[in-house]
Amino acid sequence: MNSNIYKRFLTDICYLTALIVFGSLGFSLIEHWSILDCLFMTVITLTTVGYGEVHHLDNNGKISSLEASPKIAK
Repeated sequence: MNSNIYKRFLTDICYLTALIVFGSLGFSLIEHWSILDCLFMTVITLTTVGYGEVHHLDNNGKISSLEASPKIAK
């Protein structure tokens, strides 16, 4: 029983890490921001904190944010 919980926990951590990494890379490629700005924007998007945008988003950045938002709710 505990090994199933441990496996699930590790799977969830890997999934969350992948979302953060690929979200940050997406912002970096689309918006050409610094890594810290991309990481910050990804985390506030996934956690729905809503601090606002680090920089103004163009249409591609807005689409990227919209695509990333529902993935965390899985």
